[in-house]
Parts: sequence; C-alpha cells; structure tokens
Amino acid sequence: MAVKKGTDGIRFLRKIVRGGVDESYGIEVAKLAGLPESILRRSREILKELEVKPVVQAPVESDQVSFEGINEKAVINMLRKTNIDELSDKELRELISDIVRYI
Repeated sequence: MAVKKGTDGIRFLRKIVRGGVDESYGIEVAKLAGLPESILRRSREILKELEVKPVVQAPVESDQVSFEGINEKAVINMLRKTNIDELSDKELRELISDIVRYI
C-alpha cells in the first residue's frame, strides 16, 4: 500500500505497490481509527523504548520429540499392554499422546 507521511500524519494513497514498507504504521492507523490521544502517546513511548532495546527472540519450539529423560519402563509397559493392530485411529492418537506425556 502506498503511503504518504506528512507532519499531520499519514495518508493511504489507495495504491498497491510492489515490496514492503520501511516502517510500521500501526499507531497512525490507530489515530485514524479514533483511539484516545493518551493511548497514542503511550504507544509512541513504548515504540521508542523498543527501537533502542536489542531484540530478544523467544526460543523456537521444535516439533521434534526429545527422548532424554524418558520414563522408558512406563512407555514399554504401556506398549506391551496394547495390541496396536486393534486400535482405531483415535485410540492410536490417544496412545501416542499418553506416551508423549512421559517424555
């Protein structure tokens, strides 16, 4: 979206252009939506703080399961008691969920 930024705020030019934007216009959009000035002012303060602080990324959760610390005996007993060939899809998913709880 093409945007023109001036001293009085921003104007969306209603024109789609290729590529990204150089900054976020969330606060300006909030202003256009009529949010109170106190909220806009506080938002600008928070934005300034975030711009000077280094970004700390949260650890990314992996889809892989770790078998470290697994309660092997409990899982083995669970599997021995189960005839996997007789399980429905739902029962198999429940079994896997139970095993994951022991990991």
